[in-house]
Amino acid sequence: MRCPPLPASGMRIMLLRSVALAANEFGEGVAVVRDRVLQLTWQNRRAYVRDLATFAPLDTFPYTGGGWGLAWDGARLVMSDGSSALVFRDPDTFAETGRVTVTTGGVELERLNELECAGGLVWANVWLTDFIARIDPASGTVVDWLDLTGLLT
Repeated sequence: MRCPPLPASGMRIMLLRSVALAANEFGEGVAVVRDRVLQLTWQNRRAYVRDLATFAPLDTFPYTGGGWGLAWDGARLVMSDGSSALVFRDPDTFAETGRVTVTTGGVELERLNELECAGGLVWANVWLTDFIARIDPASGTVVDWLDLTGLLT
């Protein structure tokens, strides 16, 4: 099924709620886990936990490396840092519970950015490309690609 095009003008977006980060922080990956929102900061190595209904702060977790992407697979968090690694984390403590190296054709795939989990796979935008990799989280193998070349033009 093909989606209809967006209207060229007159489209309105309504902001329902927002929370500003400190001026020296850049927000990156966001995941909703049950009744909480978790948000990474790109270089500040902090994950913020907020109440989903009010965005009230609940907790902050430190981590090592960069924070690029974050997704929830229904049981654990999946995090990327721009490398070829997907890091699995406990949603309550943010402790690392495992990791896998992502490969395509036997070669490590780096610059894994925004993440989503769907259909038992991790979907990862490859930064600075028009491609989304669909990754088997058990093996780290890219099982197929979405080629979005021309989408922005």
